[in-house]
Amino acid sequence: PIIYASRTHSQLAQVIRELKSTKYKPQCAILGSRAQMCVHDSVKNAKGEAQNAMCRALVSRSRCSYYDGVPATKESPGFRETIMDIEELVKESKSVDCCPYFLSRELQKLAEVTFMPYNYL
Repeated sequence: PIIYASRTHSQLAQVIRELKSTKYKPQCAILGSRAQMCVHDSVKNAKGEAQNAMCRALVSRSRCSYYDGVPATKESPGFRETIMDIEELVKESKSVDCCPYFLSRELQKLAEVTFMPYNYL
């Protein structure tokens, strides 16, 4: 697999835009933080470790409907075969009631190209 790391998500979005304009269409994944990807109404506005703790608590108690949507969504060709930046992944995931944070980690397992910020290395 190819790992493409950048300092900012706007730089990653630019590279993804360029990749979309080519004939090369690899399976891709983009990783980001809960702060960037959370769509759960009661968790997305929390900050830092509080947000991480709230998310973990909901997931561990099976109380996050968005997390529950990950298994079915990760099999969808629309997500596996479409090159998306963070904003697109969040929007599309929310539209099918799926957690983009955990979905991105599942998609990364099969990705040919993974985009991420430097600090994830």
